[in-house]
Amino acid sequence: MAEKKGAPDMARTVPYHEWLLNAIRNASWVGLHELAPMVKKITIPKGHHDETIDAWRERMERLGLMKDDLGVPAALREQKAEAETEDQKESAGISAEIEAYAYRLADG
Repeated sequence: MAEKKGAPDMARTVPYHEWLLNAIRNASWVGLHELAPMVKKITIPKGHHDETIDAWRERMERLGLMKDDLGVPAALREQKAEAETEDQKESAGISAEIEAYAYRLADG
């Protein structure tokens, strides 16, 4: 029988945001500084911004680094607001299409 090589979790894939949360929660001071530019640039899935912000703040606090959060929470709040604005625009567009369709049906 062939021996399995590599880390035990290598066979299991996880969504990127879960990997990121784990990386944040286990990062050293240097690790957070390395993660910060990436976290600010990637797209966090809807519904996971607050969880990511909380994980970041908790890790910074545990490491005693709350004086400078490296701009990560602000960047994630901005990304969350942009996503919510986009959702509102999309929802408004769908509503307008439904109204127009209903008007055409009623007009016959």
